Amino acid sequence: MDLQNALQRIHNKSYGICSVTGQLIDKRRLMAVLTTTKSLIEKVGGSQPKKKTAARPTPSTPKIISRVIRKKMGYLLYQ
Repeated sequence: MDLQNALQRIHNKSYGICSVTGQLIDKRRLMAVLTTTKSLIEKVGGSQPKKKTAARPTPSTPKIISRVIRKKMGYLLYQ
């Protein structure tokens, strides 16, 4: 059954494309498991969780950011 599905995916030109993410499946994984439909990351446990970052403390005074925008007539300062 899996082999027939793999042959059908080859015919449909979708062989080697992860059914979850739509990304290409690594060639080494396809060589190891010819009938796979998922990339190794998705098979093991889905997309990898993002790393937690430490919360940055908020400054006590607001930060003023200004930028200079170039115009035809010269420079204008915006805040």
